[in-house]
Amino acid sequence: MPYLPSINPQTGLGIAIRTFGMGAASLIGYRDAVMWGPSPLSIGERELIATYVSGLNNCNHCHIAHRAFAEVFGVSSEIFESLVDDPEKAGVAERLIPILEVVRDLTFNPTALATTDSAAAIGADWHPKALPDAIAVGAIFNGMNRIAEACGVENNPPNHEKTRTRIEKRIQAAPERAQVWRDYDTALMREPAPITVSDRELLAAYVSSLNMCAQSARHHGDTAIELGADADTVNSLLADNKTLSVRSSHHPLFAIADILTRTPDKIGKADIDAALEAGWSETAVFQSIAITGWTNHNNRLVGQRLGEAESDQASAALQ
Repeated sequence: MPYLPSINPQTGLGIAIRTFGMGAASLIGYRDAVMWGPSPLSIGERELIATYVSGLNNCNHCHIAHRAFAEVFGVSSEIFESLVDDPEKAGVAERLIPILEVVRDLTFNPTALATTDSAAAIGADWHPKALPDAIAVGAIFNGMNRIAEACGVENNPPNHEKTRTRIEKRIQAAPERAQVWRDYDTALMREPAPITVSDRELLAAYVSSLNMCAQSARHHGDTAIELGADADTVNSLLADNKTLSVRSSHHPLFAIADILTRTPDKIGKADIDAALEAGWSETAVFQSIAITGWTNHNNRLVGQRLGEAESDQASAALQ
C-alpha cells in the first residue's frame, strides 16, 4: 500500500511523482528521453534493460510495468521467466549479454564500472553510443526503483494496447535528454522546498558516500559548506557515514536515504512514518526520497566521466 497519505492506492508512479512537484515534469521527460529517444538500442532492448534492473532491485512495480512495455515492443514473454537469474539461459540475444553485465555491475556497485573489457566486447556489434545509453537506462532505473519502493506504489494489471498507444504518443514528444537532466537537477536541488539547499547537498553527499562515489561525495559536501552547512558536520559525515553527525531531527530522512541506497526493497511504511512523526511534511519526505533516487542515478553516470565536476560529468555522459 502507499506509504505517503497523499498517494492513492491506484496511483501509478508517474502520478505519484507529479503529486509533489519539484520538477516532476522534467524527471518524467528525462526518463522518456532515455527510454524512447534516439538510440542505437531499440525501445524493446531498453525496456528489457529497465525490467532487468528493476528485477535486480526487487522493485515489483517497475519490473511488471516495464516487462509489459518490453513485450509490446517485441520482447518475448518467455525471456522474463529467468531473466534476472540468468539472462543467457533466459534466451536474451547474445550481443546484449555484455551490456546486461555492465548494467548489473552498475546496479550492485556504482563505482565498479569495469566497462573497459565490456566495452571491448560490445564494440564489434554495437554503435559506440549503445553502451552509454544502456548505462543511462540502468542509472535512471536505479533511481526510479528507489522512488517507487519508498512511495509504496501498487501494481496495476498491464494493458498492452493502452501501453503501446501511450508510449507511441510520448515517443513523438521525447525531449532533449541533457536539457531535461539539467532542468530536473536544478528544480530538485535549488528551487524553494521544505529541505534547505545546504541540507539537500548534504543528503546527496551522504548517499554518494554510501555508494563509495568519492568524487560526488566531496563535490556535494563542498557545495553544502558553500551554502552554509557546518564544515565539521560535513567532513565528519564523509569520513564516517556509519555515524550520523547531522541534527537529530534529520536522522529519519537520512535513515530513509540509507535504506533506499543499500537495500531499496527493504524500505517500509514505518520508515516513512518515522520521518512524518518527527515533524517533516509529506513534501519534505518525498523530497528526501527524490534526492536519494536522483543521487543514486547520478552516481552511476559519474563513473563514466572521472575528473570533472559532478554536474558536468553527469551532463556530459548524456551527450
